[in-house]
Amino acid sequence: SISKTFTAMGIMQLKEKGVLELDDPVTKYLPDFQIPAHPQYGGDYRQITLRMLAQHTSGIPGTYMPHFIDESPGNMEMLNEVDKDLTKLNLSSAPNDTWAYSNMAVSLLGAVIPKVAMPNDTYLEGYTAYLEEHIFSPLKMEKTSILPKAGEVKSKSYKEYGIEAPTTYISAAPAGSIRSTASDMEKYMTALLSGGANVLSKKSVEEMLNPEELTAERAFGKKAGLIWMPYELPSGNNIWLHDGATQNFYSLVAIDPVTRLGVFVSSNTAGGYGTAGIGMNALLMAIMEKTGENIVPNTYATTTKQAVELNYLKTLEGTYSPLAMKVTADGAAGLKYEVLGQKGELVAQNDGTFLDPSDGMRYFFQKLKNGNVTMGYYSGLEKMYYGEQVGDVKAQFRAGFEGTWQYVNKDKDDYMQSLYKTITIGMNGDFPFISIGTSPAMLMFVDEKTCYIPGFARGSGDVIKLVTENGVTYLELDGARYARS
Repeated sequence: SISKTFTAMGIMQLKEKGVLELDDPVTKYLPDFQIPAHPQYGGDYRQITLRMLAQHTSGIPGTYMPHFIDESPGNMEMLNEVDKDLTKLNLSSAPNDTWAYSNMAVSLLGAVIPKVAMPNDTYLEGYTAYLEEHIFSPLKMEKTSILPKAGEVKSKSYKEYGIEAPTTYISAAPAGSIRSTASDMEKYMTALLSGGANVLSKKSVEEMLNPEELTAERAFGKKAGLIWMPYELPSGNNIWLHDGATQNFYSLVAIDPVTRLGVFVSSNTAGGYGTAGIGMNALLMAIMEKTGENIVPNTYATTTKQAVELNYLKTLEGTYSPLAMKVTADGAAGLKYEVLGQKGELVAQNDGTFLDPSDGMRYFFQKLKNGNVTMGYYSGLEKMYYGEQVGDVKAQFRAGFEGTWQYVNKDKDDYMQSLYKTITIGMNGDFPFISIGTSPAMLMFVDEKTCYIPGFARGSGDVIKLVTENGVTYLELDGARYARS
């Protein structure tokens, strides 16, 4: 997903040339793009701007599943149909309503680059050629590419216990297909820390790395750049970072424009997320050594218990998506919860938050403009969306969805079939649930042939449909088709 930062650079280059504006609608550049509204949350695709795509507030679902991860580079040509493929899905939320990470949104953003700069090429050809000519080549990133190069030495990747994993490719090139080396990434970071070097102006770098407070209501004041994510230091300065992962690779790039220090780390094993801590710790130590500043990560201030009006706690009672967390008032002390068979308590604090003593997680509740009560949690000092109150869903269950469904295998190279091979839908106590692999989520039903995963975080809002073709009923999710097993 570090590839997304190169897509942002390409967009900023074109903005510099005056051929696009970030607040223009996507349809200005991709007239074939359209995506139906969400059956419950609504939304109009014509309101989606390039900036929303770059800040993950567009409402476009996270993944178009078929061939998203593939064992053949030939299927990367699916990028050529990205604007048309999205017509088969639904928005997962209204534009600029929430922050939810989306690979498909950035794929669509990347398609704008060839449409504007190389209109005679396919999206994949144009995107590949543009980055090669305007970023890789000027920065002398000779071992960086999107499509495999003849004679290149590919890094092997490994599953657990040293079992070699198959080579895979991301079909959504602008969101995750770039292959590079540490030495080439050093050149990339150096360019950014030098004010853009010969690929971007200093003004455009600063605009791309500007911690803009998002206006989406369910972003809760989150700050973001264009693709890049800020990590605020106690001094108020920001480290800018982006990480990325496939099944058996993980990488992180992080830069500090003030000290002009950066780090890139990568691992080729499953579960490589620990690499992020190694990289960030190395960068923080380097910043401390250069500045003499004692950097202690920002943490939430200590709070104390405080009784709360019972009437207020009663307004927070209910069931919250996406895991059917049942929340009830516990006198004036706070709340009790039950989720997936686990019980706990949320102790009211003197600053209005609620603390889970079992793990130290801190939660908050907020009433939205539409009257819904949303529940969130803190990651450091940043507010993150968890879920939202839902009504009685037991009576909504539609038996036509019930059962186990198998991914329809049309191509042996489609690696997604091994990741999302089976879907199970049924009742789990009082709540309809869907399990995709081992991940459960609750369901809300619109009618006999449509349901969705309630909520507004990544993976929530996805619409699931029953379709019948040649007398056979299939289940469709994120563009993938499942047959009843």
